[in-house]
Amino acid sequence: MFKLMRSQAFTVCVAFFLCIIQSTIGIASTTHRWAFQVNTNGPVSVARGEVVSYTIYVNNLGPSAVAGALITDLFPAGFENITWKASAYPGTVIIGNTSGTGNVSLQANLPVSNYSGVQISVTATVSQSATLGATQNLVQVGIPGNSPTSTAYAINVSAVAALAIVNTAPLTVTEGSTLSYKLEIVNGGPSFANGTVVIDTVPSVLVSPVFEVSSATAGVSNISFSNKGNALQANIGTFPAQAKVVLLLKGTTSGTGKVSNTAYVVAPTGTNNPDTASSQSTAITEVTHTTQ
Repeated sequence: MFKLMRSQAFTVCVAFFLCIIQSTIGIASTTHRWAFQVNTNGPVSVARGEVVSYTIYVNNLGPSAVAGALITDLFPAGFENITWKASAYPGTVIIGNTSGTGNVSLQANLPVSNYSGVQISVTATVSQSATLGATQNLVQVGIPGNSPTSTAYAINVSAVAALAIVNTAPLTVTEGSTLSYKLEIVNGGPSFANGTVVIDTVPSVLVSPVFEVSSATAGVSNISFSNKGNALQANIGTFPAQAKVVLLLKGTTSGTGKVSNTAYVVAPTGTNNPDTASSQSTAITEVTHTTQ
């Protein structure tokens, strides 16, 4: 005879994000068990402005097959332009859409197999305004009527801007003439570098030096200048990725000989510049006597 039992459910979680869900329903004792395995392959450290790709693999280790398993991937705030595409291994059937935009949400019939399951390829862009620091990507697999199995993957968001500067000047000028240095500053990205500072310690042979903007591209704006002792400083208020600004440092020469001038580009606080070798540049000019 069947014994009348109250509905009950419990979950036992084991290592590597495997959960066994056992439920007893109706008036007959029926046991269903599933063990979902979730694996992701993607970067754990990303930068603002970076396009990132993740691969998610979900399978069912059984011993019971699952019909209509709901798989979701909830990206953290600050990730945009999300697109995804799912493919089924032999024996697995995806129900409904196999691709989409935004957070992943799909259903699949999952057989018991180490070699079947669903693979989901996801591409997203990290927003330039994404909050810096630790966040997480949450993958969930659930059975209708049961709490989902959740797997959270830590992601660290940083600001990275490859800043480079090139300083050029004439090889020779005559004393009393204008000496002009051309400073080309590039933000190779992927992150914005708002508040980048350009510093040039002016050679003593240069009289009444001034900074000016020669050109700016890709949304560069809010450039201001100041004096810091014998150095001129430019602050680039808005400096998008892949943008370039050209500054001119001009002054009248007084004296003769070789003149060396070094300019530096300094990343904003909290932004990493991986191209430190290109963060300074030196130009050398020979100042000669005026020909009588």
